[in-house]
Amino acid sequence: MGTIIDEILKTQDYINHETSCNCKQCRQQNYRDNEFLDNLFDFFNEKEDLLDSRKVKSAIDYNQKYGKSLGWLNYYNDIVRKVLKMSYLPDEADFAQKIAKWQSQNGYSGNYIDGKLGSGTWEKMKVILGLKSGYSTPTTPNTTSPNRCLRPVGSKRVNAVIGSKIYSEFLQKRGTRYHTGIDVTTKYGGTGKNDEKRGLPVYATLKPYIELSELNSTCLAIDNQGKVNNGMGIKGNGKAILKYAKVRIPQNGGYGLSGGSAYGGVVGLACVYSYTTFGGLKKEFTLFIEYLHLITERFLPYYKTGGEARKMTRSDWVNHPNSRNIGFGRLMKHKAILSPEQLTSGRELIGYLGATNWPHVHIQANYSSKVTSYKMYPRFDPMIMIN
Repeated sequence: MGTIIDEILKTQDYINHETSCNCKQCRQQNYRDNEFLDNLFDFFNEKEDLLDSRKVKSAIDYNQKYGKSLGWLNYYNDIVRKVLKMSYLPDEADFAQKIAKWQSQNGYSGNYIDGKLGSGTWEKMKVILGLKSGYSTPTTPNTTSPNRCLRPVGSKRVNAVIGSKIYSEFLQKRGTRYHTGIDVTTKYGGTGKNDEKRGLPVYATLKPYIELSELNSTCLAIDNQGKVNNGMGIKGNGKAILKYAKVRIPQNGGYGLSGGSAYGGVVGLACVYSYTTFGGLKKEFTLFIEYLHLITERFLPYYKTGGEARKMTRSDWVNHPNSRNIGFGRLMKHKAILSPEQLTSGRELIGYLGATNWPHVHIQANYSSKVTSYKMYPRFDPMIMIN
């Protein structure tokens, strides 16, 4: 009787044997090094790599650029396992070589064997994967309706403000525009000068990690006009781990010195996350979260009386029940670096909400594929990164 290696080389069926097989040979041989088996199979059955280093680089650049827009990035694991018959995740160069080999075995020749998973190659693979055939995958980022992203208003609690809920949701429509953040407070209503919600503390409550699958399926607002894409297209598996955050305080300490919808003190956190790419490389990206409408000496609360907007004086604020609650938290200094422990404990103060007529804190979150200290768009639901 032959060994399990003989069986694998004869049938080329090494994925099933190594991932779920309970046959006697697998139990006895106890082979579980999938990459070793793939390399062994390659040694006996393959010729030299089909692509030289220049073509490999070209294929890597192409696949990185178009994997998301062509639609195959979401099926990467299935392509590797079911189409390319690999039992481990290849690096980008190996993936290009395997694509080239597959192309050579499926009707491609000459310069069309290029290691690039373009629309033609993807259409053939879709048939193998049981996906709808035909050129239905878009060549631009996959868009969606803002309505798909909405939660019922007031349904989600937010630990950043004790006892609070979201009262204006991410991508909730407001007139002709869409709300690209969340408004958080303890209860809806109340606009008076002495409203008890003014001065409620806001805390840093970031999550220590986020699943990449969640980031790659979230709604991504490109603007406030309702243009929304599906997911961030981060090319990796597993979790994104919070490494640190850099504090950003605007030049004037906030926005809208003379009033307006953005009025109030502002604290931003440029949160840097690390993750592992499909090829096993360590990379980083930034999720920038901002807290707006905070009360500071410069941004004392606005309120309306008789339909007229008025700004509280310092003496007005002194007489408020929460008058001691003013300014940013002790760690919220411009360019300060905060650790994951400081960001996730729920004990570090951001500031105090309530600078606008309706006392609340507006929280918005933005994504950058690079490490950066500020990013305005695209935006996503901040609840993905905070508790």
